[in-house]
Amino acid sequence: MELFIAEASNCCVLAADQTPEELARTKHFASDVVDLLRHSPHYRMPFSKFIPAFHRHFGRQCRVASYGFTKLIELFEAIPYAVQVLFSAACDINYMY
Repeated sequence: MELFIAEASNCCVLAADQTPEELARTKHFASDVVDLLRHSPHYRMPFSKFIPAFHRHFGRQCRVASYGFTKLIELFEAIPYAVQVLFSAACDINYMY
């Protein structure tokens, strides 16, 4: 699975039961993802390494439930303006300008 990151707008897809606070956190998460991947070699990292890399980079846990979701993939799907999820054998996360 690959994630392609692209800053395009400020909108966010609202989950069915996402609170205004969770929506604000989700918007901030999108910019955090872009920042994290800007510091990754070739703007890539294995999908399985995202959570530990997030923790190391920001010094806090990435708790998907804090954003109103149960799965990381759902959180990425909620920010289509920043993340496009593609499936591949490499299972990488990519950043695209």
